[in-house]
Amino acid sequence: MRSLRFLFSFWLIPSLCLFFIACGNPKQTETTGDSKVVYSSRISLPDSVIPIGKIVYFLSPDCPVCLHYSSKINQIFDSTQYLGILTEAIYPGKFDSAEKLNEIIDSLKLKFNGFFTDPANELVEKYKAVVTPQVFLLDSNDKVIYSGRIDKRVIKTGVSSLSADSLDLENAIKSYLSGRPVSPKTTQPFGCFIE
Repeated sequence: MRSLRFLFSFWLIPSLCLFFIACGNPKQTETTGDSKVVYSSRISLPDSVIPIGKIVYFLSPDCPVCLHYSSKINQIFDSTQYLGILTEAIYPGKFDSAEKLNEIIDSLKLKFNGFFTDPANELVEKYKAVVTPQVFLLDSNDKVIYSGRIDKRVIKTGVSSLSADSLDLENAIKSYLSGRPVSPKTTQPFGCFIE
């Protein structure tokens, strides 16, 4: 019994502390290649929540389709933040500064754990994103398990319905959290092309 206490006290507790420190503090700046991909933290996960997955949105403040999905993005954030699903946004292209983009995000009242600026579209290439909005659901190993549209509310340019007949991202999250395979793994996203 004493050996178990010893093992627990001197090995497990420090290991868990190191794990939470490593996972809980995202880098403020990541340098990739010749350009800088800047990460800005916004809303922290609650202390008691361990991250088990991630939603990554590709968005543009100039895309009307992205603006259309602001409330849906917030709804999904509110329903997943206590389940251990991180929410991050990637804004491809050049912006004056991360601070300026933060002001735009604040004015739209968007909720994320953090966002990246991607001036050289390096993250666009990594994920193979083609439009905004486009979403990727990642498992705990950062493997993409779903990519595509948020839902099927926007039908074509300028035409949307009041409700979506297919809640693609939400269905993928539910499947992942219940341990079932995500199906479909991809859907066709619709929005503004990434330049």
